[in-house]
Amino acid sequence: MDAVRVRLIKRFVPFLVFYYVAFPTVEWAFHYHAPHGLLAYALAIVPAIPALAVIILVGMYFAEEKDEFKRFLITQSLLWGIGITFAFTTVWGFLELFTHIPHFNAALGFPFFCLVAGASKLVLCRSYR
Repeated sequence: MDAVRVRLIKRFVPFLVFYYVAFPTVEWAFHYHAPHGLLAYALAIVPAIPALAVIILVGMYFAEEKDEFKRFLITQSLLWGIGITFAFTTVWGFLELFTHIPHFNAALGFPFFCLVAGASKLVLCRSYR
């Protein structure tokens, strides 16, 4: 593994851990303590911080990665992730609007995007072998 990817992983892992600790902790706080006012807004934003950090980290990765092919693969996988996520949420939104389908929790949008982008990167890497 090259140095750029090692740096990305070293930067990424703390935010991943933060997300997996913050999300259930905030959920617990709202379930058992029902915060209100400014505290409720501040707590609700906490699990979004790692997602925003990941976006920044990907930007930093693009700035550091010199291999054009690796940048191409990441760009393509991000585009697939954005496109599929946007298509899914658009279709689901219209289904919610006109039918009785359950509500899609928007907080799941970013994890869904990451899953799709990761899967598409695997497919792209295999197709270029």
